[in-house]
Amino acid sequence: MKIIPGHSIGDFKIGDNFFIHNSFENFKESKDGTFKSGFITIRIDEQGIINLIATDNGSYGNISTDKTFREIINEGAILLYDEFDQVFYLKNPEGLCIGKAYQNLNFEELLNSKIEYLNIYDINADKEFFIALKNSFTEISKDNLNNQV
Repeated sequence: MKIIPGHSIGDFKIGDNFFIHNSFENFKESKDGTFKSGFITIRIDEQGIINLIATDNGSYGNISTDKTFREIINEGAILLYDEFDQVFYLKNPEGLCIGKAYQNLNFEELLNSKIEYLNIYDINADKEFFIALKNSFTEISKDNLNNQV
């Protein structure tokens, strides 16, 4: 299944109306207002427009759900770390969030744990807010990884 950061996972695209997608009937709504089918989770806004797509079984380049955060950083991924939510954002291209279920882990434990999901989010939604947030994230690369732990 092809992942394009900030755009799509498979044939699900950010900005599309979920309810007119040819396979929306296969999804079950969860209690938090998201929809899940197999490895794909979709979040929509009040109008039914897709604003987040996640997979718990996928890959983008060397970033995949079968690796640890440390592995992908050591392989060259440059990530922005959001300490509050304990997730990483791919620096370039934007539009991919990498994480696991929130467990309040220390940074070393998080680095050595397996990635559980890849989220595709709308890079154009509330861009000013995201730019401000991004400036508060810590950039993590293989060059500075040892300084972070």
